Amino acid sequence: DALWSITSAATLGITGVFVIAGGLLLKETEEIYKSAVRYLYISIILFGIHLIPAALFGNTEWYKAIGFTLSTALIIGMVVAMVKLTSSEFFMPQEGRTAQPIDLKPGVMVVNGKEYQKLREKLKDRPVLAFVRDVTQVPDGWQYYFVTTIPFQGRFKNTINPTNLARMTELAYKYLEESARMGEQGVIVIDCLEYLTVYNSWESLMKFLSKLRDFVIVNKGTLILVIEKESLENRLYAQLRKLME
Repeated sequence: DALWSITSAATLGITGVFVIAGGLLLKETEEIYKSAVRYLYISIILFGIHLIPAALFGNTEWYKAIGFTLSTALIIGMVVAMVKLTSSEFFMPQEGRTAQPIDLKPGVMVVNGKEYQKLREKLKDRPVLAFVRDVTQVPDGWQYYFVTTIPFQGRFKNTINPTNLARMTELAYKYLEESARMGEQGVIVIDCLEYLTVYNSWESLMKFLSKLRDFVIVNKGTLILVIEKESLENRLYAQLRKLME
């Protein structure tokens, strides 16, 4: 009986540690699934934490009722969180969003501010992925990231540093892959190109945009680059258009 108790305690303790680790790994997807996944990973972490005292006191009479109640409550919480996640816009069929095909040519578009305003109105009801500097003009349905060097923690949670081109590439790749899987035409907007030129070398920026262009072409999506011609040297602007279009 003592050996069984020791074995059970060790198993519960180790399981608790791994469950907590799993919850922490799931937390990394919050940027993609937003609040839909938050309740799930919190429930998983709490369940993992609960298993540790269960390993220590699970064989005592006073803890049995407490442990059973906690287990039941946390399991119900995880089930509710899973239902919430799978019922979110990220998992639900996308018929409502794709009922009206958009008249937008796949590939890369280099546009100025006025052209972008028209496109933004045209795409306001689409699940666009956007990297922007002006968050006040972003349509409600867009998934956007505020490109800034200041790590806002309040109002602007989805921030990304202008030097973190690798993170932008990762987000764009996941978005395009998911859009293609859903049978949608993914649309990515970069409305901060001038800002990116300040914090990145031109060579690095061209490599980043070239990679995005390849992702877009493979997944039959559209990349919209917003930039005023006057903001770049003629040579650089010509190079940009040649590389992109």
